[in-house]
Amino acid sequence: FQAEDGIRDYKVTGVQTCALPILLHSAITPLLPSSIGVVGIAHSDDPQHYDHMRRLGPWCNAVVGVSHQITQRLLLMPELRDIPTFAIPYGVPTDPAFDPTMTGTASSPETGLAILYAGRLEQRQKRVGDLALILHSLQQRGVAAQLTIAGEGPARAALQQMFHELGMASQVRWLGTVAPEAMAEIYQIGRAHV
Repeated sequence: FQAEDGIRDYKVTGVQTCALPILLHSAITPLLPSSIGVVGIAHSDDPQHYDHMRRLGPWCNAVVGVSHQITQRLLLMPELRDIPTFAIPYGVPTDPAFDPTMTGTASSPETGLAILYAGRLEQRQKRVGDLALILHSLQQRGVAAQLTIAGEGPARAALQQMFHELGMASQVRWLGTVAPEAMAEIYQIGRAHV
């Protein structure tokens, strides 16, 4: 790494987060001076995130898991034994009184089963291509269904193409990015949430 000497000369203090998608930047983590704090973040239960934490975790000042399940797995890693590890769950806050079995949209013979996907459109971590396969499988079994997708991401174009190729584009409604405060209402759309 050619800039190694330059990095050691910086007098700036700050925090660098290291997450799997930022491999180019997080690879310098072991070279940073102690005046720069590093927080490692495990964003998903993907094996690559755990491998990344095993490799770079020893150079972190703290490690964060975005769910209690992920944090429990981080706590079991010998490489992180001496690193403070915290759970900071994220997601969309919902009303604690919300009952997902009591949705506002009932399935009907005209519209079919109302299905909702709410999340990032990312194939590798979220496997959103399965949405097209699920809808196609239902169609093959004679089950009418409508899918509403709330979210954006890099897999949107490929997913739209899959629905088009399978002849199901008209069964999908795209909402795009939805503000967190609107999600409680969006959850009312689906009878089944995936």
